[in-house]
Amino acid sequence: MSSGTFKLSVTKRSTTTSVSCSPNFVQPGVSTTCQATVTDTSPGTPITPTGTVTWSSSGAGAFSPSNSCTLSGAGATAACTVTYTPSSQGTQVITATYQGDRDHFGSSGNTQLAVGVPPRSAVTDSSFCSFDTDPNTFGQQFTIIYIQDPLNPGTYELTATNPGQFYYNAFYHGPAGSPVTLQIRIPYPFITQGAVPIQEFGQVSFTSQGCFIPSDQLSGFTATPNSITLSSYTPQAMGSFVTITVSGTVPSTGLVYVTIHLNYGFKGATGYSDVSNNAVNTDTSKNVPQLQSYTFNFNTVVGVPQGDTQTIQSENVFKGCANGFCGMVMDSQGTPVSGATVQVYSSTGQLLGTVQTDQYGFYSISYTLIGTNLATFTIAVPTYNLQQTVTLAVDTFTVTNFTTP
Repeated sequence: MSSGTFKLSVTKRSTTTSVSCSPNFVQPGVSTTCQATVTDTSPGTPITPTGTVTWSSSGAGAFSPSNSCTLSGAGATAACTVTYTPSSQGTQVITATYQGDRDHFGSSGNTQLAVGVPPRSAVTDSSFCSFDTDPNTFGQQFTIIYIQDPLNPGTYELTATNPGQFYYNAFYHGPAGSPVTLQIRIPYPFITQGAVPIQEFGQVSFTSQGCFIPSDQLSGFTATPNSITLSSYTPQAMGSFVTITVSGTVPSTGLVYVTIHLNYGFKGATGYSDVSNNAVNTDTSKNVPQLQSYTFNFNTVVGVPQGDTQTIQSENVFKGCANGFCGMVMDSQGTPVSGATVQVYSSTGQLLGTVQTDQYGFYSISYTLIGTNLATFTIAVPTYNLQQTVTLAVDTFTVTNFTTP
């Protein structure tokens, strides 16, 4: 019989901590939400990180409800969020420090928050304002609205997005008079909007709501390509991107502010089915999974090294139509208008129904034809002095959309 001893060394697992704040640019006194994501990076079966993350900033401001949060997650990652309200202007560094737990070493990460100054880049609506249509989900979300297709009632048409149009904004700082070349990546399926979708400016200011105001438009810049369509992408699939190269000379302000006006390229596409909130199309290149991510970025090819990445997500909303009348009210940029009054009149001028559009700009008025197989009606949006005449057949519905002035 014999015995012996040996030493067993247990090493904790490594982690990384990444940080992001949404929105990534605010005015002093305006809050943003910051999230720390801790990932188990050691080989083998991952263990979900637990414990707390503490927060700090390089500038004046306050974290809420406190400067720490408790991780929650599954698999290799866990995350937690806090609200941060800066009180001083400038670029602040927001740092999250993971304390570690029984199984993991700690780690830290940081991100930049622009407070009353331009961020490195941002995705905004067509008014150059930050957007987020789902405050209950971290990050920047926009909504895609699908309406039941009257020509094929078992499917839907991708009718609108909220916001209706977008800008990717990139900010480069360099010595006045020096050359600069930027490469900017736009994700599928975004397409450019307007006759001159890519523009360069030498200055930016802010509205009282914190939206960008570009000014001092620059000349002598080139952009290749100068527009994007769906056919610009290879392959035509989520995850593809188009690279735009912008070149010119830095103005006396030392700022080159590039704006790219964009729209969602699937608008008007039909043949969608609602599969657990995933938009599945007969053309698989047009599939839109729920919470699909779209990543925009830029980097410097010639000039002072700079770059940034911004990701937004889409949420699918499907709207069915009862027999009668349905549709949307949108503004001139294609953004849904909520609370708009919609009325339906008979051919003799009798008011048959009145509703208000919901948060997605959608309305639906049920109506059943009696004593005839076909009749004419007028649908009106009186606040905007809009109306359209439609024909309704028995046991069917019409989809009538309105664009406000």
